[in-house]
Amino acid sequence: MTQHDVEAVLGRLITDEAFRDLFFRNARRGCLEAGLHIAPVEEEALLATSEEELAQVSDLVDARLCRFRFPGTEE
Repeated sequence: MTQHDVEAVLGRLITDEAFRDLFFRNARRGCLEAGLHIAPVEEEALLATSEEELAQVSDLVDARLCRFRFPGTEE
C-alpha cells in the first residue's frame, strides 16, 4: 500500500490490456498476481475510473510502451 504500487497499478491499467481486464473482473487477484499491494480505498478509487476510459488513455500511449496481447489470450 504505497504510492509506488498505486502508480504501478495505474501504469499497468493503461499499458496492459490483459491486466486491465483482470483488474476489472477481480482487482484483488489482479494486484496479487502482479505482486502489487493497494489499500481498499485505493482499489475503490482506481475502480471509479471506467475500463473504457482507461482503454481510451491507452490508445493515446505509443504502442511500443504497451504490452502486446495475442488475440484470444487471457492473462
